[in-house]
This record gives sequence, C-alpha cells and structure tokens, in this order.
Amino acid sequence: MMLRELLVGRNNSENRETRVRCEESWDAAIKQPGALETVFQIAGAEGEDMVARMHSVISIRNFVEENWKLRVGLEGHMSSERKEAVKEASLHLLNSHHQDDALMRQIAVLIAKISRYEIASWPNLLGSISQGVSHENPITRVKFFTTLHYLLYGCLAASRIGSRAAFEGLCASITPGCNALSEQYNNAMLSTDTITNLNAKLCCLCHKIMQRALRGTDITSPMACAYFTNTVAFLDKAVELRVVSSASDKSSLLDSVIKKAMKSVSTLFFHKPIEMAQSGAISPVLKLCFQKLLTIPPFTDKLDNTFFLQSLSVIEQVIASLSSSPTVADMFLAVVPDADLVRFVRVLLESYLNLHQYEVEAWEADPESYVFDQEAEDDLNVKQKASSVFCGLADEKPDVFIPDLAALIEQTFTNPNSSPKDIETALHVMGLGCYAFPSYMSSEEPRQMQWLNAAASMCAHTNNYIKRRAIWVIGQWVYTVPPNMYQAIYKLLIDSQCNPSNDKVIKLTALNAMKEYVAHDLDADALMPVLNQFFGSTFQILRQCSHDEMKDNCLANIGLVITCLGAERFSPFAPSLVELLQVYWTTEMDPTKKNGTKVLEQVIACLAKLVQVVGSVGEVHDFVCCVIKQSTDVSNPMYLDLVDNANELWLYTILNAKELTPGLAACFAHMLPLLDKSFMSYEHLLNILHQYILIGGLNLLQQHGIAIFDRLVQIVQGMEGDVVFTVCKIAEDVIIMCPDSAQTACPLVSSMLQCIYSPNRPRPRVQVAFMCVVCRLVVGNKTAALQVLSSPEAIISCLDLIVDLEDHVSCPDKRKICAMAFSSLLVPPHAQVLERMDSVATMVVEAVTGEEDEFAETFKTSVIESRTSHFNTQTSHSLEREHALLNKDPVVHVSMRSWFATQLQAIHAVLGDEKYAAVINRIESYNRKPLNL
Repeated sequence: MMLRELLVGRNNSENRETRVRCEESWDAAIKQPGALETVFQIAGAEGEDMVARMHSVISIRNFVEENWKLRVGLEGHMSSERKEAVKEASLHLLNSHHQDDALMRQIAVLIAKISRYEIASWPNLLGSISQGVSHENPITRVKFFTTLHYLLYGCLAASRIGSRAAFEGLCASITPGCNALSEQYNNAMLSTDTITNLNAKLCCLCHKIMQRALRGTDITSPMACAYFTNTVAFLDKAVELRVVSSASDKSSLLDSVIKKAMKSVSTLFFHKPIEMAQSGAISPVLKLCFQKLLTIPPFTDKLDNTFFLQSLSVIEQVIASLSSSPTVADMFLAVVPDADLVRFVRVLLESYLNLHQYEVEAWEADPESYVFDQEAEDDLNVKQKASSVFCGLADEKPDVFIPDLAALIEQTFTNPNSSPKDIETALHVMGLGCYAFPSYMSSEEPRQMQWLNAAASMCAHTNNYIKRRAIWVIGQWVYTVPPNMYQAIYKLLIDSQCNPSNDKVIKLTALNAMKEYVAHDLDADALMPVLNQFFGSTFQILRQCSHDEMKDNCLANIGLVITCLGAERFSPFAPSLVELLQVYWTTEMDPTKKNGTKVLEQVIACLAKLVQVVGSVGEVHDFVCCVIKQSTDVSNPMYLDLVDNANELWLYTILNAKELTPGLAACFAHMLPLLDKSFMSYEHLLNILHQYILIGGLNLLQQHGIAIFDRLVQIVQGMEGDVVFTVCKIAEDVIIMCPDSAQTACPLVSSMLQCIYSPNRPRPRVQVAFMCVVCRLVVGNKTAALQVLSSPEAIISCLDLIVDLEDHVSCPDKRKICAMAFSSLLVPPHAQVLERMDSVATMVVEAVTGEEDEFAETFKTSVIESRTSHFNTQTSHSLEREHALLNKDPVVHVSMRSWFATQLQAIHAVLGDEKYAAVINRIESYNRKPLNL
C-alpha cells in the first residue's frame, strides 16, 4: 500500500479495522529509507489533497514523539544529521504559505513537539517567529502567533522534565513584545470599527501566549503587573461595550476575547495563587468579577453567558485556595468584605440558583433530556458553575452566611405565604448545602430531622417544580439520613417513581435519588418490604423510557441491588429482568442506529451482575451466550464498543459454568480471532482461555492447542506485566493437566528463553515466571523439555539464571518446581552439569525446608491461593477445577526429599560408587546434612 493511502487510512475515524491495519503497515513503511522525506513532500505540496497533507503533518509529529529521544542502538533511533534535516524541513513547512487554519495548527504542534527537545539548539526558529508575528500579512501573523502559542505549550511541558532554564529564557525573551502586542489588540477590540475576526483571533492568541509565558517568568515583575493592569482595564471597558451593543453582530467576537482574557487570568492564578495574591495582580480582577456579577443580571441578552462563566471560574479558583493559603485568604477578605459576600450569596440565590423560564420550557419540551442535561457539562452551564461557587463558599466561609441562610430556609418552609419559586430556591440551597448545613447543625440532630421531614413532606407537593426539587434534596442528603429512616426513604422514592400523576422529570429525579442510596449503603432488609415495588417501578420506567442515560441509571440500580440482595432474595425477579434485557438487546443491536451502544453496554454489565449472583443456567445461560457471541464477533461493526464489557461477562459465565456447554463452545470460536487483534486488552481474554482449558482439557487442546500456543507466543514477545503472568499460568496448567501433550508448549518455552537472553530482557519477576514454565516442562515431560534445552550449556545457563534470581523466587511452589526440575536434569549425568551439583543441592534444601517446616495443608493452601489470586471472583465450580488440577500437580503430592533421592539413585546407577562419591563430595557439608548424604 502506498504511503499516501496509509496516511489517510491510519487516520480513518469511521472504520477502526482499517485504521488498525494501516497503522500496523505504517510502522514498517515509515522506517524505510526516504519515507519520511516523502511524507514531508506530501505535507508541503500545494496541489495535494488537504486531508492527505493534514495527516502527513500528524504522522511526522507522531514519528518525532516516538523516536526523537530513542537511545543509540534501539530501532528507530534518529541520528543528529537526521534530526537537523527534520528541523529544517519543519521550518520550511512553517515558512510556506498556508491558508488552511487546521493545517497551520498541526504544523505549529509539530514545531512545538520538536522544540520540547531542541529549543536551545534551534536559533533559526525563534528568528522566524520574531519576524512572523510582525508580518504585514495578518494571516501570516496568525500562523506565527499560533506557532508561538503551541511552542510555549510544548516547552512548558518540557520544563517539567528538566529544561526549566531554557523555558524561562524563552519566556523572558518574548513577553515584553507580546505584552505590547496584547495591549494593541485589546485596544483594537474596544472599537466597533476594528472588531474583526482576525483582530479577535490575534487578541485571543496574545492572551494564550502571555498566560503560558508568564508561568515561566516572575509573576510579580513590573511587566507582569502591566499585563494584568491592561487586561483588567480592557475587561472593564469590553464588558460595558458588550452590554450596550448586545444586538451587534460583532458581539460573539468580543465575547471570545473576553473569555480568553478571563481564562488567562484564571489559569495563571490556578498555577501561582500565592504569588498573584502577594503582588496584588489578582485583586483587581477579583473585584471586577464581583462588581459585574452584582450589577449585571445573567440569562439575558445583555451579556453572553461566557462572561458569567469565566467570572464565576475566577472566583471558584480563588475560593479553592482560601484554606491552603493565608495570603490568598487575606487578599480575599480585603477585596470582598463579609458584608459584600453575604450580598453576593443573596444574588446567587435570587439570580442564578432559582428556577428560570428557560428551565421550565426545557422541562415541558423534553423531560428526559432536561433531567440529564442538568448533570451534563458543568463547565458550560452558568447555573452549575454558580452552584459550584456556592458550595465552595459554604465549605470555606460557612460562618459568614450559613446561619442567615439556615434561618431564611426555615422561614420559607414555615411561611404559608411563601411562593413556589421561593420554596424551590430554598430547597435548591438546602441540597447544595448538604454538607455545610448538617455540619452547622451537628449538635442539633432534631433540627436536621425537621429539615429532612420538611423536604420529605414536599415530595407530595402539588407543584411539580417543588416536588422534583424536594426529591432531589432527599438524594443529596444521603450521608445525613440515619439508617432508621432508610425504609421510609426507599418507600417515598419508589412511590414517586410509581405515582401515575408524576411526570417523567419527577420519576427520573426519584430514580436518580434512589441510585444515590443504592450506591451509598443499601440496606437490603429495609428494602425488602418494598422490593416488589422497586423492581416493578424500575421495570416500568425501563419499558417506557427513550433516553439512554435513564436506561443506564435503571440498569445500574438493578445491578447494584442484585449484588446487595444475593441469590436467594433476587432469584424470583430474575425471569422478568432477563425478559426485559432480551427486548432491549434485540432492539438496540442494530449497527445502523446512531445513538451508540451505551444501552447495550449496560445490558451486558447488568447480566454480569446477574451471573455473578444467581449463576447462569437454562434460558438465562442461552441468552448470556448469545450476548457474548454477538458482542465478541469481530465481523460485527459494534463489537469494538462492546467487547470489553462482554469479556467481563464471558469470564463470569465460564467461572460459573460446571461444564463446557454448547453455548460456551460456540463462543470459543471467537477467542482466537480476538487474540489476533493487537489493540485488544488481553487480561480478561487470557483468563477466559485459561478457564476453557481447565474445562475442555485434552479434547480442547487436541483441537486448538497449536493455534492457542501460536497466539501465546505472539503475546509473550510483545508484552509484559499481568498479561505475561497469565500466559505463564496457562502454560503451566496445560503441562500439569496433559503432560503427554506438553509438546505443544515447546514453541512458547523457546520464545520465553529467547526473551530472557535478549539484550532487552524483561524484569526479574517476569524472568522467574518464564523459568517456572521451563521447569514445569522439565518435570511434566522431560523428553519435550530436552528438545528446548538441547545441550548441557543451555541447562547450565538456566541453572545459573535461577541462582541469580533466587531473591525473586518467593513462592514455595515456585522454589519447589525449580528444585525438582534442575535435580531431574542431573540425569543422565553430564560432567558440566554435575559441576553445579552444590547449586542444585542448595535449591533442594530450600524446597525441602519450606515443604517440611509447613504443615501439608498449609503448603497446599498457599499453592491454591497463589493460583487463584488473579481472579476477583471465584465460584464453587472454578474452585473445583483448581482443586482437581492440584491433585495432578507433582508440586503438591510428590515429596521433594523422595524426588531428589530418586534422581541420586539414577546418577549412582550410571556413575558407579567411586564417581558418585566424588559428585556427592562437591556438595557443601551444610547442604549434605539436611539431605542425609
């Protein structure tokens, strides 16, 4: 496949299979001589397709990131000459004329990636940027400003890993000029005649650059203070201009610059709160935010929500630093006296946290979306940001306004003339203060109960807005509700779900509140009296709902309840649940649907809980196997989104299986194709394969053994960690179960030895795991093992390695299998191997000591614990299989002392008395004594 086709294919966002295939081919193609130069040519060709050019730059960037810092001798290492060529070609791309914004950004990111490593030795770059930012062509200026922005971002990342001095020098060199340009473009945005798209873009870039550059300089310097002074003056005038020109078609451009300037200040304070508080840089910004929020009402066409969001974000950042920095706390008190803070909180209540007309309209138009949109994208929602600020103030400054708010809430609840809007706002504040108010009333438990009872009584209010907010409060106060109220709370929330007069918003709010209690500390005994209603109402919502988020919550609730109830209590409801899940599965398993696979994923997760608790038999087992089969079929376009959850379900199902059913046998057909996918997560797959081997035994290995071990060889060669340990466990178990068929494991053992002796050998724990597989093969099928260890030198190398790794061979079963294997390799006796007789005897003594110092059952228990520790969940059937395997394991039922004595007898028979005595004399006396030699 040509480079150009690979470029487009590996960045294909629609077909993951094509992307992975091209990615694998690309890795080899880009390493060919001249390939990188060809990609640079495609990137710079004016007549080339823009998609190909874009992906060319992305591919160069990825190549740089992967190979620039590789050491000499490693595949992909770049010589200094090649690096200079890449720098020159990249700079040529930057200086070329490009009209496409996206392509310019990608070139800027490429330059930034290289700069992380080369900024100190790339003077031509800074010279080009200095000229570019002052270029007469505004598009060119945008390009070089963009490059400078990403350059600073890359160098900032590099400064965290040791290049701080280079980063600070760069910042010091650019900030004066950029600060002057920032002021220039700020002024341009304060006149409607010069508010243009280009000026707005340049102004935003200046603020981005200054924000990154100031993080590398002294934030208290005169130049930094000048930037903050100019920015505050600009914001003050820009907001006033925006308010009076609300109908202008240029208002969105002004909004974007206001947002970027506010974001710059907020980010700088996040990284340097104490310095900005000490220098006074944050004070005018904070004062401006409070002033505007107190005087300009939100949710109107006077000012875009962007300003309110960013102002609240600045305040939120400052509040978050109050408890950790006395300097910030003093500054905050000086800027915002307690009286102003109380007034600000009242404004939050009256203008931000109350129910607005747009919410009522959203409620009526689409109830399901309304409920879940309230929880989505907090940073883009002014009301959510105001809620976050209120919660922060409640945590940091409770003494200032919590007592007054508590009195206001109680007055609102008890006053018969309180309007629905006031009651709804009071409930909202009560819910947001779910930690602050109980803490304030910690010594007044009856008062807390009065509040809870008041909220509970309003769950039956005639006004839907009050009813919904009261139910939400019950969910928010989950950590305050005493256990003796759980049953009443469960009934209240379930009744709210069942009540036919409640609309969807109220039912869904009750469902979400119930989820809080289920996830927090579900009391199964308290739930039992209303269990029928719980499942009935949840199943009813599942049948009626159309919103994926709601289905997710329903299924998540059911899954948590299943786990809490246990098999006996949940079993009567299992058929109804399975029937519903079958309907959902059939309806949602449609590749043409555009709403994704979220519901299918929750169906699989719910089935996994069901199988864990109740098991998988009869029709349930048939359905589960059908789900597994469809979700792991690599020809199914949806499998990539489902396979991880399906593998978890598959593992639980086979752990619970007593035998290899036809359904599980059919699922196994998908195992090998999944193992061929290089992007798969192998952990669950290998555990599943392990269980298949334990259940299927010899029949499975006769049919698929060669193919299985071919895949395991590929995995061992490319991975480390838990995956490798699972491969080792599979190999050991095959040898224990079917020693006569252990020949199939020889290619894997050879591959493990190659890894051990390669220049980039794995870490010691992995080497030990590999060597234990070799030793298993020796003990289980010595004839097959000697095909791998075909010379005395190979045996000696393995023995020396185990001696070197002695400190890492910690488990008693590992020590014993190594001792059994190397004592076995003494026969037939070979002079070079017998020279290591004392090393073998040392291993045998340690194994004998460990075996005989422990009671037999204790030793057996430690072995089975080491075998099953990699599973989170063991079932009676899987444990039976493990015990059956233990009964075949020579490590458990063969005495080490007897095994070694047998090997010595064989050596004696071959060598005769005199030579045998000489061999025994090679063993140190402290090893001969425990072995009675």
